[in-house]
Amino acid sequence: MDPDGPTPEQRAQEAMLTLNKNKQLMRAICLVVFFTLAVCMASVAIYLRSWELMFKVEELQDFVTVTNEPDDACAIGSDRSQWIAGRIELFATCEARQREDYTRSDKEIYDLCFASRQYDRDSFCRRGTEVQILVFNVTNPADVTNGRMPSIVEVGRKSGGPLVFYRDCKTFDTNFEGTTVEYSEYCYHTYKYPATEGEDLNQEIIVPNVGLQEALGNSEYNMDYVVAVVWGTEGLLKLNATQATVEDFIRGQLLSFSWPNNFGINFLNAFSPATSRAGFAAKDNAHQLMKDAVSPLSRTCTVNGTLFNKNQCISMANVMATFARQYYESFQTDLVHPYGLRWQEGAGLFVKTTIGNALGYYSGYDDVILNYLFPKKVHWNVVPSESLVDVAGETASG
Repeated sequence: MDPDGPTPEQRAQEAMLTLNKNKQLMRAICLVVFFTLAVCMASVAIYLRSWELMFKVEELQDFVTVTNEPDDACAIGSDRSQWIAGRIELFATCEARQREDYTRSDKEIYDLCFASRQYDRDSFCRRGTEVQILVFNVTNPADVTNGRMPSIVEVGRKSGGPLVFYRDCKTFDTNFEGTTVEYSEYCYHTYKYPATEGEDLNQEIIVPNVGLQEALGNSEYNMDYVVAVVWGTEGLLKLNATQATVEDFIRGQLLSFSWPNNFGINFLNAFSPATSRAGFAAKDNAHQLMKDAVSPLSRTCTVNGTLFNKNQCISMANVMATFARQYYESFQTDLVHPYGLRWQEGAGLFVKTTIGNALGYYSGYDDVILNYLFPKKVHWNVVPSESLVDVAGETASG
């Protein structure tokens, strides 16, 4: 044993120090390896996620336009100007073209197709949605009025076949956002055969009067007194009703045996549309009288500032209906305006009008009964056209 060498205790201490250094080194190496593996795993996860998102974006780009500007798919060689109006099959993957066509009307798309093709227009170009219509004409309105079965004749084009309209729609206020699109839409109709539009759509037909039906269906308490209101007031004027005539009719109801002075004058001043009497207020006054007469809650009515009891109100309402019937039946040989028929032919229940007005392609026809409660033209609402302003107004009003 070397007396100058390290003692066993010293060698043991050196070995412990070396072991501790090795442990610390191993810990450091393990920490570095763990951190490196964590970074690698995170990188792999991020890469996989980004690849998945890129795949999803590519998938959605088939349906959603990311930008309004034309991309590479909108170019033909070096020409990047044809995408907006060229043949659609050449730009099937051009997102800008798809979005542009979405905002165009059916007619605009048809015109583009027609302009871009010279020899195969009939095969490729389609115009909107075709609406085919056949209408039916009642040939025996007088018999129907007397309770017989109606005779119906089908009416179409003068040359045969159904009436055909193009229904073209156009979007506006279009907003693309993510995978959704919000828009408003208005549609208009165009007759397919412009050369024969006049002779086809100006054919006269006799049809049930939907205007009168709507007026009766919407009258209060489900009573059809709106007819008496309109024709009764007209009858007072056109049949030259006098105070004596009116008072005889009213007393003849035998519902009241005492009447205030000048009740006939009050009646005429309230319900005659003569300019020297009620004028334009006559129908409104008669309408209020009818409401008071049929309402179970009303016990009195006021006519020209004079208060009458319930029986007197009912008497005056009945006389109003009497004048309505007399005025209507006075059209023995004359046509009843605006129905175009005589009263024996059911004027009012039926109406003679043109096909275009009945369908709503033109303005519609007038009905004096409906126009009192709902001032508007009457039609079947089959092929009416709406404007952008109409739709925007309806949207704004809810």
